[in-house]
Amino acid sequence: MSKSLILAHRGASAYAPENTTIAFAKAIEMGADGFELDVHLSKDGALIVIHDESLNRTTNGSGFVKDFSLEEIKKLDAGSWFDSQFSDEKVPTLDEVLTLVKDTRLLINIEIKNGPFFYDDIEQKIVDCVMRHNMIDRVIVSSFDHYSIVKAKELNPSIKTGALFLARTIDSWKYVKEIGANALHPHFISVTDEMIRTCRDNNIEIHTYTANEPEHIKHLAKLGVNSIITNFPDRAKEIVNSLKK
Repeated sequence: MSKSLILAHRGASAYAPENTTIAFAKAIEMGADGFELDVHLSKDGALIVIHDESLNRTTNGSGFVKDFSLEEIKKLDAGSWFDSQFSDEKVPTLDEVLTLVKDTRLLINIEIKNGPFFYDDIEQKIVDCVMRHNMIDRVIVSSFDHYSIVKAKELNPSIKTGALFLARTIDSWKYVKEIGANALHPHFISVTDEMIRTCRDNNIEIHTYTANEPEHIKHLAKLGVNSIITNFPDRAKEIVNSLKK
C-alpha cells in the first residue's frame, strides 16, 4: 500500500497567510506532495484564489469578491491579518499559482467555491486554465457543490473530480461513482475502515480534510487514505514518513 500523500491546506496555512504565494512556497519548502486551494470569480471573471466569498477576513478590503475587479483585488493587503511581516502579500490568481508549480510534480486540489453565490462558467474557466498549463494529470477539482464537479467532468472527462462531504454518509462510494467523480473528499472525522475498503474496491480515491493533530494524521495514514489535507505539512510528512521506517 502506498503511503498517504500530504496536501497543504490553502498552502502551509499554519505558518503563513492562507491561499497566498508565500503559503504555497512554504508548503513546497516543507516537502508537501501538493496543496489545496479555493477559487472564486472576480467581477471581471478572473479566477481568484481565496477561501471566503468576501474579502473581509483575509484582506484589508471589505465586500464580496464578485463585486471587485482583478485590478482592485490586487491592490489589497492579503497578509497583515496573519502577521505584519506578510504585509506585501497579494491575493493570487489561479494562473499565478499554477505557474508557480508547473515545473514541479505537485498535486493541486482546486476547490470550486460555489455558494452562496453561483458563478457562471467558473468550471469552464478552471478547466481552460488547467489545460493552458498542461496540468490535467496533476489536478483534482473538488467542491461541495456537486453540480460543479459534474459540469467540470462533462467539460473534460480527463480531469479528476472529487466530491466534498462534511457529514458521514451511507454508501458514499455508490453516490460518488453514480455522479462520475473520481474521489471522495470527506471530513477526517468521518473516515472509517469500511469507507476505505469500499472506495478502494471501487477504484475511488479518498482525500480527507483537514487533519492537524498528530494522532489524527497518524490514524488516517494507517487507514491508507490517498491524501491528508493539513495546515501543518511539515508535521504530517514527518509522521507519515516515520510509519514506513
